[in-house]
This record gives sequence, C-alpha cells and structure tokens, in this order.
Amino acid sequence: MPIRVLDPVTAARIAAGEVVERPASVVKELIENAIDAGASRIEVTVRGELTSSIIVADDGNGISHEDLPLAVARHATSKLPTNDISSIATLGFRGEALPSIASVAELRLVSRPAGSDLALEIKASPDGITSPRPLAHPRGTRVEVRDLFASVPARLKFLKSRRTEMAAVREVIDNAALAFPDIEFRLDSAGMDVIYRAKGARGNPDAIAARAKEVLGEAFVRDGVSVSHVAEGVGVKGVACLPTRTRKDANGIVVIANGRPVQDRGLASAVRAAYAGLIAPGTAPLAFVSVSVDPARVDVNVHPRKSEVRFADPAGVHAAVTDAVRLALQGAGLRTTATLADMAADLARSVTVGAGDRRRLPLGRVIGQANGSWIVAETMDGIVIIDQHAAHERVVLERLRSAVGRGDGSSVELPEPVAVCLRPVELALLQERSESLERLGLRLGFLPGSVMVMAVPAVLGAVDPSPLVSDLAAAAVDDPSADIIGERLLEMLATAGCRAAIKAGDVLSNEEADALLREIEATPNATTCNHGRPVISFMSQADLERLFARR
Repeated sequence: MPIRVLDPVTAARIAAGEVVERPASVVKELIENAIDAGASRIEVTVRGELTSSIIVADDGNGISHEDLPLAVARHATSKLPTNDISSIATLGFRGEALPSIASVAELRLVSRPAGSDLALEIKASPDGITSPRPLAHPRGTRVEVRDLFASVPARLKFLKSRRTEMAAVREVIDNAALAFPDIEFRLDSAGMDVIYRAKGARGNPDAIAARAKEVLGEAFVRDGVSVSHVAEGVGVKGVACLPTRTRKDANGIVVIANGRPVQDRGLASAVRAAYAGLIAPGTAPLAFVSVSVDPARVDVNVHPRKSEVRFADPAGVHAAVTDAVRLALQGAGLRTTATLADMAADLARSVTVGAGDRRRLPLGRVIGQANGSWIVAETMDGIVIIDQHAAHERVVLERLRSAVGRGDGSSVELPEPVAVCLRPVELALLQERSESLERLGLRLGFLPGSVMVMAVPAVLGAVDPSPLVSDLAAAAVDDPSADIIGERLLEMLATAGCRAAIKAGDVLSNEEADALLREIEATPNATTCNHGRPVISFMSQADLERLFARR
C-alpha cells in the first residue's frame, strides 16, 4: 500500500483522539488553560447530555484581541516563551487543546483580557473558523463546547453512561481542586452541583489539608494527618490517613506532581513504603500527596494526556515522599480511628486529680492483665485495652528501625562468605546500592553471576543472608526508584521484632505492664503492630455508658 499524506481534517481528528477521548478530557484541558491564565474562580456547566454542551468559564487574564485567532490555530501556544520544552512550568503547555476540541465539536470562545473594555468572540468547528466579533463579557474567558463528537459519531458508542461520564468530570474537578486550593471551583450540572471555595495560599499546608478533607471526604476529615516536608529540592504536602484506615486497592492514593494529577507507580510505591509495617498485607493506605519539583527536573511530555511524568532523580523524589508521609504518621502519636482527640491534651486539661495521677497519661494507669494477653488501664475519660504482644512487637521494631536509621554500619561477619546467584540486571542494581548497603552493615562482594555476602547488619541477628539478598535484588528490579534497602530491611526487622516480643500468655506484673505502656507512649506508630493489626483500643466514658445503656 503506497504512503500518502493525510488531509488536514483527518490529521486533526487523529491528533484530537490523543487529547479528547471523552467529555472529561475537554473539561480537563479547559480547566488547565484557565489555571494557566491566573484564574481565581473556575465554573464548569454541563447542560443536557455531556456531549450537548460543556461550558468552562473563568476570571483569569483573558486572551488579547490579536491573539484570539491563534488560540484555535494548530501549533500555537502562549505556554512556551522559547522553544525549550525541557522546563515546563505550565499545565496546558501543548497548545493543542482548543484546535483539537474544535476538530470534533462546535467551539465558541469568548474572552476579555485584563485592561480591555471589550470582549471578542470566535467560533471554530470542523468546518472552519469565523472572524472575531465584539460583544459584552466580564473579564476572563468562557469556552462552550457543543455537539461533541458529532463529526465522528463512531466515538459516541465508546462513551459510558451519563452517570459514569459525569463521575469522570467530577474527578477532573476534584483533582484540580486538590492541586490548587487557592482557586474556587464550581460544577453546575443536573444532579451534581459542587462548590469548592478557595482555602488559602497554594503552598500553605493548612489550605492544602482543608481542601483535601473537603474533596476526599470523611476518612480524611476524621483520620487524616497533615503532611509537610522538604528535602533535596523536593516539596511534599498533603494529608495521610492513619494506618488504621485502609482499603483493599490502591485507589485511595491520590498524587499530584507540579499541579498535575498523575498515575505514577513510583510515587504510589513511595506512599505505601511509608506505611511498611503499619498496615496489614493485602491492604493499601489512603493518602493525598502533592509533590513540587523544579520543572527542569521533570519531564511532563511523556504522555499525550499528561497523566504521567518522569523525574530526573526518581530515587530522590521517592525518598522525599516516603520520609514526608512517615514523619507525619509518627507525629500522629496515639491517635486511632476509634479515638480522634489527642488523648494527652484532653487529660492535661483535667483538674479533678493531682498532677502525679497516672490516669492523666495518654495510656493511663494499669489496672491489671486479662487472660495473659491484654493489659487493661484506666484514663480520666475511660479505659484502654492493649494487646501486649502486638504492642511490644512495635516497640522492638522501632528500636531496631532507629538503629538502622542511625546508619552506624555495625555488622556481624559471617564465618564464610555466602554466594547468592543473581541475574545480571539484579547484580547491576545491587552494585549501584552497595555503598548504602554497607553503611547499614550489609557488606557484599560482586562476581560474574553471583554476589558474595560477607557481613549482615547486627540488628538482624542470625539471619539467613540468601533470602535477604534475593529479596533486595527482586525489589530493585520491580521498582528501580524505590528505597528497596529500607523497605526490605524493615520487613526483616519486623520479623525480628516479632521473635523478640513479649508473647500472648506471658504473665506481666503491674510494674512491668506500666513500663511497657510508658514505652508505647514514646514509640512512633504505636497504634498498629508490625503486621498492621491494631494495638490499642480506647473506650471513652461515653462509650461505656452507651454499652450499658446509660445514655
């Protein structure tokens, strides 16, 4: 079959297929343009069927009169001041959204730029572009898209139900609202009206947390902790839910990179790594993180719909995200989904007993031990039940984690080096990390086809080095950007902590139980054991009264 040059209309429709695959794609592109235009208020209106009429209006800077015809022209953009595409600081940088939409729909564009008393209107469709005409309009831009896919009806049969397509539109608006808490977003549609009012400055952690809780719902309101951390030029902000709030899939992890909602395995893996040893296997956390990196260090031009990004230093970004979420969780203290107030603060406000009364402490005063497994304590506001084995597991694990974190490199020399056969790619990835591994006490030698284990971290004790090294290598291949050293060592530490912990059935004196409670109070992540199970259950006075039908 001979090669032929496509006619412009066909070429435009093929290009549009990369950008405009459903009504939500139109909303996404138009919202991004509004954000780039400096809008403080963006309103999306859907009338009739989603393909009938979609309107996105903003109060941004508008489009100058002379530039208006170029806004619907191919290969024209205001988002690139030079031809350098290696440092993109805007969202809709491609300059293809409006002409792509116009190739598959009727588009009406009205814009009044700042400083002008007059707006201009221009229309574009598969049939061509009209001349601009003046009319009255407030400052900003209004884009109406009518009869979407009317010129390519085959696309219509691939659309889902109105409910499903509207849910996709809502998700676009929700993601934009999460990324930009300083902008007000509105959705006006039959059966789905939404208003997200501006919460504060874009980089303000309180504004980000308030918007996240507004958009993402009850779990983030009741059980979310604020995330705010900067490391090596990577800023991470957001909200992470307590380890006691999980779900079966990873859809509860929402990630924004430089204002762009992305589906990035590496970033999702970084969030999950922060919960290592805190949640049960087969579950995933709920978290929202917004990552900010120098635009020159991010490639956003790797996907037609800009849903993926590539970082120049993926390992550094991964580590920053993991550390940010981990620090936020450690700062949550003894909060659980059953007790939302800060117990220590509540008890400190009590004036009914002396300052030395141990009931004022977060985990209270030990009453005794039940069935050799449960420590029972009383606080000023109720009782606390602690799983002694699970609690001590966490205490031991955090001691070991602290030793590893100090990176003192203490190790145990093996009587004889142990050879572990690995694939070339596994050897290469481990060799890249050999210095970091040695700082933690794992000393390796590399030969063609195998690695020689000469010493293992002292905190792991008498561990079989072969599965440890094999696990590290497999993890490095599965996600080269992940902190496989920390994650796999933590798994080994969790096992070691379980072996060393007080067991269910061990009889504890009240003094021994009290000492354990005080250590739990000082231990990060103490509300779950190394396997993600709960450690502590609070029952307030009100809970007890309800239990016995006294209220």
